[in-house]
Amino acid sequence: MLKFKIPSYYASSYSLFFRPLIRYQSNLAKDVSTGNSTAPITTSNLTSIASAPKLSINSSDVSAHEDLPINLKALYFPPIKLPVKYGHLKLDIQLRSYEVSSLEFFADFIQRVAFYLGIPMTGPKPLPKRHETWTVIRSPFVHAKSKENFERFTYKRLLRCWDTNDAVLELLLAYISKYSIAGVGVKCNLFKKEPITIKNWDEDHVLEELDTIQVNLQTNAETGVELQGNQSNSVVDSKILELLNSSKIE
Repeated sequence: MLKFKIPSYYASSYSLFFRPLIRYQSNLAKDVSTGNSTAPITTSNLTSIASAPKLSINSSDVSAHEDLPINLKALYFPPIKLPVKYGHLKLDIQLRSYEVSSLEFFADFIQRVAFYLGIPMTGPKPLPKRHETWTVIRSPFVHAKSKENFERFTYKRLLRCWDTNDAVLELLLAYISKYSIAGVGVKCNLFKKEPITIKNWDEDHVLEELDTIQVNLQTNAETGVELQGNQSNSVVDSKILELLNSSKIE
């Protein structure tokens, strides 16, 4: 008997996403139990990854139902990834959660979205998990002398997007933000390349300013007075000159 179990906390957010699978579930089970002939999947991308199915079912069970759309057949296999061509890093997506199941589910969803948007993506790469512990009293009155320990693990995954236009990356971030799930935090680092320009660039004016600054520095070095910024205090300057010319310093 073919079984496909969906956790209850996923069914609320992705009921429309999994409803076609549930509808075809009984038909697939009947075809497998009666021993009908199976045909191979005709898509080259799915055939190349058929050796590593993601769910605990056989690839022949999926191909037994020919009227199943190809995008629904792809849900039974690992996400298809586009190759990185130029190696230009554009986006880092870091996922954090206290549950590994929620983390892997949302990482799988992001990879499938990136494939359909034409974004080359690598990962998910496991990052070091964070272990936190707390020691508290059992109760403030009767069991105040006894302690109780609590611990929490934070699991992390890293996904990277490459060689993509900024507009497509904004569409990806908007889509995963709209269909995010509870219990999974998302942190994104966006990388952009901008030209180095100077506003109102005038070479002659800049050279004149540099010459003026150099002359002022030489004048201040000769008199022994250092000006702070563009403003000088005449009283302070005169006092410094008086102290420098006094007989005590000599």
